[in-house]
Amino acid sequence: MISRELIAFSGARCFRLITLRPLFSIRVCQLKYYRRTEMYYMKTIFTLLFTLVLVLSGFAQTRPVNKAIVWYGDWSNKNSWSLGRVPKDGDSVVIADGRAIVVDKTFTYKELYLNVTGNNSYIHLKGKLNLDKESTVELGNGSRIMAFGANRNNETISIGGVRKYGVNDNFNLYGYGIANKNTGASPNGFSTSAALPVQFTSFVVTQKNDQIQIKWSTAQEKDNSHFEVEKSVDGRNWTAIAVVFGNGTSNLVHQYSYITKAENTPVVYYRIRQVDVDGSSTYTSIRTISADSNVQNTKIYTSSAGTITIDLTGEVKPNLQVTVVNMNGQVLLNKVYQNASYRITVPINSNSKGIYVVKVGDNSGWSESKKVVL
Repeated sequence: MISRELIAFSGARCFRLITLRPLFSIRVCQLKYYRRTEMYYMKTIFTLLFTLVLVLSGFAQTRPVNKAIVWYGDWSNKNSWSLGRVPKDGDSVVIADGRAIVVDKTFTYKELYLNVTGNNSYIHLKGKLNLDKESTVELGNGSRIMAFGANRNNETISIGGVRKYGVNDNFNLYGYGIANKNTGASPNGFSTSAALPVQFTSFVVTQKNDQIQIKWSTAQEKDNSHFEVEKSVDGRNWTAIAVVFGNGTSNLVHQYSYITKAENTPVVYYRIRQVDVDGSSTYTSIRTISADSNVQNTKIYTSSAGTITIDLTGEVKPNLQVTVVNMNGQVLLNKVYQNASYRITVPINSNSKGIYVVKVGDNSGWSESKKVVL
């Protein structure tokens, strides 16, 4: 007669056959136990390997930020840069706040992102800047590329073997403009609407009490997989703190946001890494939050002839009033912007050059004023 009962064997559940051959019953039980144990270890090993791949991928995606720290210096001088070294492959090179860097000889890079931003910031081309097809050069409003003038044939910028700036371009090339593998050749190497996979329309980071709110929007997405929100406390080492899924391919406006806790450090840097479905990626410009970020800080400047640009680096106001007055007290503009983005461009219909006062404020009592020259 044969019967069976359910027993526990070293934490495993198995059936033991009650027969005249007890050794056979033990083997059946142990065999099932070993199979379960083998599956457990296989799952554990797979999990560890998957985690290792993610960790290594995180290191591979780190892109150091090397900022110009002198007002006018040579590219080849390590003392011109925040990292204490000359830019290298994979760097995000930032020239901002009215600083200038001289490309004093020929340099060749892979996967370089060069961002010249801010009024009167520029690169002075005395040599060649040869970049691979995965590199990008972006000129912000008010910034420029300036030829040295000694030999225009040697004062060039190329991406993927295609000349983006050279002898056929103006001596001074002003932003906004972007050059990458999708833009044309000189004199059309820089475009104001390059065919990027994702077209960002805003990227704002604000602080309210102990929370940091990160918002960005897009007007166009193509094969967009996701966004990674990255944070750094030193501007060099970056950590992904969130993943936000994109909308694939779309020509509609999409709004994104993420909230994180404020850091107890003097300055924190934020940026967005946009990742395509094929794994290629691009970065936004960098936003910073400092210890006094609850105080509104607005940049007001002339970006081109007859145009005033207002950059809101603090919280964006829903009803923003902009007033422009000349030195005779004549009001040239008094307009309320509903749900203004982080950047406002104000055209001034005036042929007279001179000094103007621009006042920005809201109905809560906050306001800032600045003199600009048109």
